[in-house]
Amino acid sequence: MTSLHINIVELASKLAHEQVVNEMNMLGHAIYEFDEENIETGSYTEEAQEFFNTEYDKYWDIIKESEMSPSKWDRESDKKTQQQISMLKKIINNLNN
Repeated sequence: MTSLHINIVELASKLAHEQVVNEMNMLGHAIYEFDEENIETGSYTEEAQEFFNTEYDKYWDIIKESEMSPSKWDRESDKKTQQQISMLKKIINNLNN
C-alpha cells in the first residue's frame, strides 16, 4: 500500500478558500477588504473570514476523520456534506495519481 502525506492545514485552507469564493460570488458579497494605504494587500471581509473559519473547521474534521476511518465518509447523510466529501475524495485521488 502506498503512503501519501497530506498537509492538512494547506488542503483544508485551499478547500475552505474555494468555498468562500464560490459562496461570496453566488451571494454577490465582497470577499476582500483592502487597506487604503496599500491597495495591494487585502484580507477577507469579516463575513468571508467567518465563513472561511467554519469551512476550514469542517474540512479539517473531514480530513482528520479520513485518516482514521475512511468508511465513515460513506455513512454521512447531509447532501451538501456528501458533495463536499465527494470533491475531497477526487482531490485526494488526484494526489495519489
